[in-house]
Amino acid sequence: MKKGTSLFTIEPEPYKLKVQSGKAAITSAEATLKQAQAEYQRQADLITRQVSTQANYDKALAQRDSAQADLQTAQANERQAEIDLGYTDVTAPFDGVVSALSADPDDVFLLHPRGPAFGDCKRRRRQCA
Repeated sequence: MKKGTSLFTIEPEPYKLKVQSGKAAITSAEATLKQAQAEYQRQADLITRQVSTQANYDKALAQRDSAQADLQTAQANERQAEIDLGYTDVTAPFDGVVSALSADPDDVFLLHPRGPAFGDCKRRRRQCA
C-alpha cells in the first residue's frame, strides 16, 4: 500500500454535523456582531452630540467587543470540528505492506491528539468503562 491510502473510516456523520453546527454558529455570531457594531456606531454618534449617556455608549461598546469574541470562538470551534472530521479517514502514514488486520467486536476506537487509534477492550478495561 502507498502512503496516504485509506485504511479505514470512522463514522463521519457526527463530525459532519459538528462542522455544520459550527458554520451555523459563525453565521449567527456574524449577524450579532453586525447588529452590535451598528448599535455602537449609533451610540458613538449620539454621545458626540450629547444626546445619549456614557452608560449607553459603554454598554454598546461592551456588546460589540463581546460579539467580536463570540465570533472568534465560533470560528475556532468550527475549525476544530473540521480537524476532528479529518481524523475519521485513517490513512497509511508511509508505504508498506499490511501483514495482518483484524478487529473484534470488543475493539474500541480512541481519539488521540495525533489521530485515532484502536485497542482491545478486554485488555484495556479502565479505558473502556
